[in-house]
Amino acid sequence: SKKFRPAIRVSLLAQGVDEKIPYAMIGEKELARSGQTHLRGVKIQNPLAQDQGLLRPSLLPSLLSVVVFNINRGQKNLKLFEIGKIYGPRGEQETLGIMMTGKIDEDWRKTSKPEVDFYDIKGAVEQTIARACRQEIRFENGPQPFLEKGQSAGVLVGGVDVGFLGKIEEDVLINWDIKQKGVFFAQINLEELRRFYSPQQSYRSVSQYPVIVRDVSL
Repeated sequence: SKKFRPAIRVSLLAQGVDEKIPYAMIGEKELARSGQTHLRGVKIQNPLAQDQGLLRPSLLPSLLSVVVFNINRGQKNLKLFEIGKIYGPRGEQETLGIMMTGKIDEDWRKTSKPEVDFYDIKGAVEQTIARACRQEIRFENGPQPFLEKGQSAGVLVGGVDVGFLGKIEEDVLINWDIKQKGVFFAQINLEELRRFYSPQQSYRSVSQYPVIVRDVSL
């Protein structure tokens, strides 16, 4: 359905997650730095640059490069997503990638600002899938070589494996020169998820008393 992809995007934007569109081409070094040497990207015969010699088999290297770019410029509280294609032996696959790190909320009115954790990325995935599908969502133990043990899970919808999520291993962050320890990543196969797409239309009347936030100095 043509409404499936917009439904995913709207759900994430409503949660305060920003959309990024990085290059689909990466280098073998980026794949190795991400701990994904077990994946094989599609080699480009005549690449424009050495760091663009592969069509990516995963969204992780692309989103990690965005995280590095932002952190190096002082933006440490990040909630990002990308809807793009990955390439492998099974051909092209439309995929969703979500990356979170830093503080959960930058609201100046809150005295305590906790860091993003496993349950934040899990909640974002769960809420996004629930908006597009009415099938049961389960999270099961699903270790990945680039995710920390005990803080990773596979995502199943209607009993079908559609992706994974978890905390990125410290070795991977060191490889990318990322000083922040709490970086969380999720990748969802939208080709599989689309099979369960069931649009949910709802209406909520506009409040007569909208919220007003004022900065008062005494």
